[in-house]
Amino acid sequence: MPGTRLSVTKIRPEPFQSMPPAILSVYVSPKVRLGERVICLYRDAECRITSWSNARISWPRCQPIGQRGGSGLWVNLVLERAILTESFVSLRYWFGASKSVVQNWRAWADVKGHATTPGSKLAQRSASEAGASAVRGLQLSDEACDLRAKFAKEKDLARFMKDKRWASKGWTIEQEAMLGTMPDAAVAELIGRSENAVRQRRERRRIPRPT
Repeated sequence: MPGTRLSVTKIRPEPFQSMPPAILSVYVSPKVRLGERVICLYRDAECRITSWSNARISWPRCQPIGQRGGSGLWVNLVLERAILTESFVSLRYWFGASKSVVQNWRAWADVKGHATTPGSKLAQRSASEAGASAVRGLQLSDEACDLRAKFAKEKDLARFMKDKRWASKGWTIEQEAMLGTMPDAAVAELIGRSENAVRQRRERRRIPRPT
């Protein structure tokens, strides 16, 4: 910016995970001059550019005309697009905004819920996949299985199942009594379950295969 002294507002970076959060679009810092008058959409007022942030995506900061103190990032059409597109964590990481600022932006832009923007949906899906990968293949004890089953019944988690054949058909005492008394395939045919389900239930209960 020829003839203009660049003023940079330093921001203390907050700790984040080792992998930077995904960002779905490219956001180029607007070319404005120090002291230039602009319209801030978030503040709905004419403002003056006071400095630039030193965030990962450097962005102009502004202050309403006639107001002393209270400057913040200039919300123009580009930053508004980011607010409507990116996840909560991405806005904080890339633009250096505090938690309260992002919350205020989202309230102003009518972004509600935890997975309403494309970036938030991607972040939630990635977190779910990472969590599933971490526990996939783990051998659970009988006590752990019973606790999970109890929790699922108390919270009525069956209502979220895509296939609800067994939503109201837990294992009965009579069905479990049949485990190990005959081949798994025979038990499965009698009680209307798959052979694999019968085998898993028998092995979970540590009931030996019938000889």
